[in-house]
Amino acid sequence: MNTNEHDMATELDNDMFSNPEDESHDVSYRSAGAQLNGNGDDFDIHVIDSDAPAHEHMTSSVDDHDEGVSDEEEDEEEEEEEEEDEAVDEDMSGEDDHRYNNYYSESYESDESEVDMRRQLRRGQSNNPTQDSSTFPLDEFENSVRRFFTFSRQEGSQLGSTLGRFAPFGNLPIQFRQILIGLTDDSDPSAQMVALQELSEILVISTEDILQGLFSVEPFVREFNHILANSSSMELMLMCMTCLSNMLEAFPSSIAVVANSPIVSTLCVKMFDMQYIDMTEQALNILLRISEKFGDRIVTNRGLLAALQYLDFFYTGVQRVAISMAANCCKFLREKDVDHVKEAYPHLITALQMADTTVRDKAYECVENIMIAFEDNHDIMKSFVNTDLISSIVASLETSQFSKMQTTSQPRLFSILTCICSVSENYVQPLLEMHLSDIIYELLCGIPPPESFSHNSMVAMQSLFHCPNELISNVLSLICSLLQNCPEVSKTGENSAGTTNALVRTLLPVVMDIYSTTTDKHNRELAVIAALRMINSVDNECLQATVKSLPISAFLASILTLKSKEYALLENALLMAIALLERMPEIYKDLFIREGVVQEVSYMSSALSAELKKLRRDSSGSYENVFQLGMLQKWEKSFLSFYRDDELVNPTLEKLTKFAKSLVYENDYERVFAHLVEVYEQRLPVTSYELLQSGLIPSLLKLLSKGSVSVVRKFFQAFNKGDEHHVLDFTSGSLSRFITSLQELLSRIEKFEISIIPTSSPSQNLGFLSKQYRLKLVPSPTVNESLGLRSFMVSINGLDSLSTLEDYMKGKLFSRRTLENRLSSLHEGTATPIGNTSLTNRIANEEDSASNRSPSVNHDASPTDSQSSSSDTHLSFYFDGKPVNKNFTIFKVILESLKPKGKCSMDDVLNACITLNYNICTSADEPEVTPTVEAFQCNPDLTNVLQLLKTIYDYLSDLESVFPSRHLIGSLENLLTEFNNWKLSAKLNRQLEEPLIVLHQCLPRWCLHIASNYPFLFPFETRYILLQFTAFGMGRAINYWLSVHPVQTNDENSTVLQLVKLNRQKLRISRNQIFEYAKQVLFSFGSSKNIIEIEYEDEVGSGLGPTQEFYTTVSREFTRKHHHMWRDDNQTSNYVHSATGLFPAPMSHAIGANEKICSLFKMLGQFIARSLYDSRLISVQLNPLIFEETIPLTLSSVSKVDKELGKSLRFLERLLARQQAGFTAVPTETKIEDLCLDFTLPGYPSVELIPNGRNVQVSHKNASKYISSIIDFTVGKGVQLQIQNFREGFSTVFNYESLRIITSHELSMLFGKVEEDWSFETIAKSIVADHGYNMENTTIHNLIEVMSNFSFSEQRDFLQFITGSRKLPIGGFSSLHPALTVVRKLNEPPYVPDDYLPSVMTCVNYLKLPEYSSKEILKQKLMLAMKEGQGSFHLS
Repeated sequence: MNTNEHDMATELDNDMFSNPEDESHDVSYRSAGAQLNGNGDDFDIHVIDSDAPAHEHMTSSVDDHDEGVSDEEEDEEEEEEEEEDEAVDEDMSGEDDHRYNNYYSESYESDESEVDMRRQLRRGQSNNPTQDSSTFPLDEFENSVRRFFTFSRQEGSQLGSTLGRFAPFGNLPIQFRQILIGLTDDSDPSAQMVALQELSEILVISTEDILQGLFSVEPFVREFNHILANSSSMELMLMCMTCLSNMLEAFPSSIAVVANSPIVSTLCVKMFDMQYIDMTEQALNILLRISEKFGDRIVTNRGLLAALQYLDFFYTGVQRVAISMAANCCKFLREKDVDHVKEAYPHLITALQMADTTVRDKAYECVENIMIAFEDNHDIMKSFVNTDLISSIVASLETSQFSKMQTTSQPRLFSILTCICSVSENYVQPLLEMHLSDIIYELLCGIPPPESFSHNSMVAMQSLFHCPNELISNVLSLICSLLQNCPEVSKTGENSAGTTNALVRTLLPVVMDIYSTTTDKHNRELAVIAALRMINSVDNECLQATVKSLPISAFLASILTLKSKEYALLENALLMAIALLERMPEIYKDLFIREGVVQEVSYMSSALSAELKKLRRDSSGSYENVFQLGMLQKWEKSFLSFYRDDELVNPTLEKLTKFAKSLVYENDYERVFAHLVEVYEQRLPVTSYELLQSGLIPSLLKLLSKGSVSVVRKFFQAFNKGDEHHVLDFTSGSLSRFITSLQELLSRIEKFEISIIPTSSPSQNLGFLSKQYRLKLVPSPTVNESLGLRSFMVSINGLDSLSTLEDYMKGKLFSRRTLENRLSSLHEGTATPIGNTSLTNRIANEEDSASNRSPSVNHDASPTDSQSSSSDTHLSFYFDGKPVNKNFTIFKVILESLKPKGKCSMDDVLNACITLNYNICTSADEPEVTPTVEAFQCNPDLTNVLQLLKTIYDYLSDLESVFPSRHLIGSLENLLTEFNNWKLSAKLNRQLEEPLIVLHQCLPRWCLHIASNYPFLFPFETRYILLQFTAFGMGRAINYWLSVHPVQTNDENSTVLQLVKLNRQKLRISRNQIFEYAKQVLFSFGSSKNIIEIEYEDEVGSGLGPTQEFYTTVSREFTRKHHHMWRDDNQTSNYVHSATGLFPAPMSHAIGANEKICSLFKMLGQFIARSLYDSRLISVQLNPLIFEETIPLTLSSVSKVDKELGKSLRFLERLLARQQAGFTAVPTETKIEDLCLDFTLPGYPSVELIPNGRNVQVSHKNASKYISSIIDFTVGKGVQLQIQNFREGFSTVFNYESLRIITSHELSMLFGKVEEDWSFETIAKSIVADHGYNMENTTIHNLIEVMSNFSFSEQRDFLQFITGSRKLPIGGFSSLHPALTVVRKLNEPPYVPDDYLPSVMTCVNYLKLPEYSSKEILKQKLMLAMKEGQGSFHLS
């Protein structure tokens, strides 16, 4: 649709798409400013700018297809249309209603359908934009035009004015006839030129909707061909080609006519002649369009040779067009076209060596299509394969290998190599000698192949998860083809055997990892086939050296445990196991028992027998299934023949089973734990099967989760190798091996799937966000018919939610006139009365506010923030009888409805038109939709493994509570990192790269469930990305996606950016009393979905810098002592300091003071949430306990808050224990009564632990109560209100529960101090030198040296000077956005650089640095600028 048509459609449907006023802001903006009141004080905050939220005003295109419309204006318009249609029908009576298509010979639709089409044309729409054009004699042409323009003139169509500037629209058919007459006049080339120019002007601004039924293609194509074939005028031929090109553009369905006409042959002849380069370029562009659907016509006319023979003479743009046309043509090749291909093939091989990447990629596409077309005829294939082609392909693969980038051409190259290997085995050995295995390894794994056999599966899987399925499939196919056509080992020479062995040594571990990472069934089968062929292709020596470090037995066990009917997969796994038993029985005979392979085959044997009996008895199975089962049964019997019943003994499993029973029935835990450690210290590690089958995991979990500290202490003491009584040493590795075995079991039994939407163009995934999708809305079968609800067919943006659709439908259904008719019919008794009269009354009261509502949605709203209407009348939606969550986007609703049918490709979603039922209900009657995350259930074995890992991790993270007086050797960090599961982490990372799944909140349920309940399994970076995508709403999620996945801004992506544009709320405040202004900002705008930006009065700075300084300053203001919010270790400063992090001070019983403090904590929660929501850095070092879901009431918790208090209470416990035991050996020993303690909280004498506590002395009789009361007031009820208000304030911005995927220690670091790398190397890698400087400049080198030697306080001052924040973001200097940039600050004579101070632009992290004469002067000037330049923003 061109611009004018779009404007016309918008104007005609203005009432349908009118934007409601934005009701989301509670503050009315004034030009002078907004007076905001809070806590009795007035502070002026000037609203500088408030962008209208584009995403809140976004409308959905809704097509109403029912017969009656509720609005009065639409009813009148409908009546007018009916009258006009009747008039048109009269004009058309008696005329022929059947005309014929040009190529497909299909009849036109009836005139009644034409009327419908014209009605939609008047609205700027079209029912069938791809309908083929019609051709008929010119007399019929004029009759059709008359009928069409009778309709146009009656309507005063704006379509006519669109073309009116070029020609009288009513005379357009006559113009076409005159143009055609002009084209046929060979005697007057000037007349032909004028006719062509006039036709070109009309076509260039036309669309298929306009030309449908008015423009006859065949006569014009015939004249175009005549001019091109016979004219000698270059200008005339160029203009003729221009018209032809414009016609194909404006009228796509005319391509069939052109392709079947002689003009294709004429164009190919013109390219062969090569008289004029401009004409050749035009011909190539026309043929490119034709080649997309009719490439065979071009091949028949030798178009391949015509396009490629002069390829070297074209400039790059034309080369791309020519080679693209050739690639399209090669998709249509048939065996009879072989001669045409052979004559063009040498030029194609030349194109493989060209410099332009696009030309080379398209040339390889041609070669691939040629190979696929003739793959069944090896004689023809041999004529196309040569060593030059093989060398070019390998060279291209090496280039992409060195660039570390996966390109779209790589799968194509491997596909060509696979075809080459299938031609003859003579090409296999040359390929292997070109180190193809090393190239494949580095392309798939992202790292060079190891020199030894130490394959890193963790690194490989991280890379494999990001490899396209097509690339993996083609690589596996190539490996299978190489080994299938490779001569047998015994028949090859030493060199041939060596290259085959190298291939297997390098790629067998990768193939096993592919099986573990891929979710594609075909690729899994190919991986097992490739592994089987690898094992069968090498000698015993190489096989033993290769598999000794690979978990092949576990690999086979994981395949055989699949309990699925993938018979081919099971058969190849059995064949692999049999091969290993035949060639290395001394290793794998016992190992298959320990890994459970034998047991799984035994289970499979009984299942196969039962399945075969059923198929033979019922005759329900196909011959193929019976044959597969028969072969599978044959191989499993062959496998089991290697074992006798008395050999199926597993001593390790028996030991572990005995330990598990001992944990249940015995109390000597210390002995059992010691034996368990002995098993894990033996040479052969415990297998995952043994661990699972022994029953040890549930027994150990039950024992450790009871909470008995003594049992937990004995468990860890068994793994402790410290010699001294007060030393903990877990560095021996037995505990690490136990954790590793749990992780291996977890990786073996988890079957979490990645959700992927296949698309034809993955690079355009983000563009699909802005697509329109169709829904059919039908009243629920249970709805009362008297309501007169109607069916709708709507087209709506996939980003909108069902709530948006509800708002629109309420406006359409509950309009005034419709409602009055319904109510009057009820009073007259013409319909059954509605049972719920209160519902009818409510509808009547609401219709004014709902009648003109149009669909709009706030894409920033998180899924938990349902925007409920003030009205009590709602619409509920159902699919297949089940209620649908109205917070779901339209895309998600469609995707979820297609999943049960197995249709999950993007084409399926785009072409779907699902039916939703809707019903009217009240808030009380609205159906509840079960949350999906909480409903997720794991199988029991998986749950036990996860819970045991969590229990051990929690105890290790808090060893002080288990061993309060032990000293730990080394750091626990390395041990805790072993709790990361690399397989699950790689899966989640891969899942988060699917934009349509992530941004529409369609993540598989396991992602949030596992990340929330077991965050230790994933690295922090992965979980932080997950938080950004799931907690802050769609608008911020899409913007975050674009920040980490930069894309080229094409038209579709630009549309997405407009739809989700984040609006900025700019506020100007005064620096005086900044904390009070912060209160007002948060009170008035804290819950706003806009990004808040701060400016200061009388200062010119704006944007990121002043805003970041605002957050930094307010962060510090929260730590002032006079707020009485925190426990304090510092008695001299005005600011609170705590070595363990800020923790709420216990509150006194003064109600007024409590309310004030609680309001401050609520404000703090809102402030911290806002910093995370807007991606601002703050420095509030909170104690991790604040973020704990529940704080344990233990001495360990007290010690985390106040170490000295914890020590005192432990001393008091020991003293009480001795006193209660009667140990009074020393007469002078201190007693509790001698301490003169009372029941007040230490350090807070105003807080009484019990009523009248200051008058109650502590003795050995009430000391236990005293200790428990202190614990409760310190970390329990004394701080409960503060933490509760903190969370309530946090949740006003976004849901606090979203933080569950981040641990409490990570949250403390996120908002407070973090470890930062200020080394010279790190800064040098992250800094950018520009505009007068480069990285080799002496001044830059001096700056980096000065920065790397800063003290901690100098680092903070430098960061605030440069960025406005006192700390670096997560990831350090490399995560600064924009990057820290240093530019040269010029001097003006007579001043020299040493006379100037540095200046900064904090909004872009820009340092303007003069070129100082020495490092000492640089440091002096920089320190002075850091000190004097803070606290204001001015021009520099």
